[in-house]
Amino acid sequence: MCLIIAVNEKTPPLGQFELANTLNPDGIGMAWIAKNGNVQWYKGLALTDVEKLAPYTPLPYVVHFRIATSGGINKELCHPFPISRQATVMTEGQAKQVMFHNGIWFEWREFLMKGLLATGKQLPHGPWSDTRALAFLAYHYGDKILELSEEKIVVLSKEGSKFYGRGWLERDGCAYSNEALFLPIVNYGTNVGYDGTYSGYQSWYKDRVGVDDPRSDRQRIALGGCEDGWDEDVLHEATNRALDAQDAYDRRLKEVSTEIMEKTDTTWFRNKQYKFKEVE
Repeated sequence: MCLIIAVNEKTPPLGQFELANTLNPDGIGMAWIAKNGNVQWYKGLALTDVEKLAPYTPLPYVVHFRIATSGGINKELCHPFPISRQATVMTEGQAKQVMFHNGIWFEWREFLMKGLLATGKQLPHGPWSDTRALAFLAYHYGDKILELSEEKIVVLSKEGSKFYGRGWLERDGCAYSNEALFLPIVNYGTNVGYDGTYSGYQSWYKDRVGVDDPRSDRQRIALGGCEDGWDEDVLHEATNRALDAQDAYDRRLKEVSTEIMEKTDTTWFRNKQYKFKEVE
């Protein structure tokens, strides 16, 4: 279901990024406000890139950790997308505003097709996903469409971060699109009785584990709120990610301290040659 971390006042412990990447391993994107007032974005980043960038990135900035749904695993479909004429899929650039999305918008193909037919515009080249469609439609029809979609979205511009949708968690100067990083993880046991659908999975957990057991919420978030059937491999993969996540998080937190942060090699960040391919 992905995870957005909107860093407004204070960069979180780097261990949070490692845990987020463990739960959402299909690509990372990051954006911040450049000195010229445009929003700089990079996507398809590795965890090590984010760990190098984060301590020295100007606030506010936004990081997105993706679980691939529509469009599959693809660097070009990592977030963010510029709210622009073509909602380009380039992996780096600058724009007046970019958007990040947490969730699954099932009707995106229908709305995109209707928008193209109504305006007579051609479909821009490149792969498509629900999030790219939202960015494309928001440019051509205005930001209000983001409110109507009721999706969990953050738009970053020179004015800062603007949030859409319900359920944002604010903690220590950051806004999180879900609670995945803060829920306890315990052994899930077997999945006897699980029929392969998400609604069936929820019913099975209520009967087997109990409504108040937080581990069902953790895996629900890891899987996403999809009503389609999930095969056994998807369930097992999400479970294994969650089981390993707490150990990775605790280990990383012990490694990160003020002394380590001061000794972090910033050569990569300082010497990075930002060659913007497009400003939209």
